[in-house]
Amino acid sequence: MQKMIIHILCLITIVAFAVPVFAQTVAADAQADKILTEEEYKSVADKVVLAHSNLLCLQADFVQERTSAVFAEPVVQKGKMYFKSPDKLRWEYTEPQPIIIIFNQGKSLLKTATGQVDAPNKMIDELGKMIISTVNGDNFIDNKNFTLEYIKNENGGIDAVLTPKSRKIKALYGKIVVRLDAESFLADEVVMEEANGDSTKIMFTNEKVNTEILDDVFN
Repeated sequence: MQKMIIHILCLITIVAFAVPVFAQTVAADAQADKILTEEEYKSVADKVVLAHSNLLCLQADFVQERTSAVFAEPVVQKGKMYFKSPDKLRWEYTEPQPIIIIFNQGKSLLKTATGQVDAPNKMIDELGKMIISTVNGDNFIDNKNFTLEYIKNENGGIDAVLTPKSRKIKALYGKIVVRLDAESFLADEVVMEEANGDSTKIMFTNEKVNTEILDDVFN
């Protein structure tokens, strides 16, 4: 359970949706036609910052597909995500097994399929603070957890490629790719390539930006 919680929390951090860093880096395996010009890079970074600075509420459905050599087929989970500025977040798996993690004003709750609420621990609380700081924009400029580059994807849109700097996150992930929506500059899709060769893809749909979310959702 503890390892699964870490994976979920790292995922929520990425749903912080492409933390802008204002110095372009170029991956060794990046193709020349994928690299943005300096002007294009700054334009994308500025739009990501603007999108987050205007973000008061966000909700979305998601489908998660986990691929591993251990499984004959991808393991599929579905759920919903809710965020309300400045410090409320709910990440909810609805299928096949209900699991809910809630962050609200510095406190965290874990609700299991049986309805049990597990007592929060220091690790979850600290990760919760990092997640909220990223979603609400506090980590936009000085991010200690990832280096980031923006590249063009095969559809002509933009991918944010994040490489972990934190030793704890490096132990889990080799690279994380966030596909940005062309209009909102929030995440449409996240692909997490794990250090052990497994991967997890999250696809977001039905995004609602700045639509009111009742506080009861975060209780």
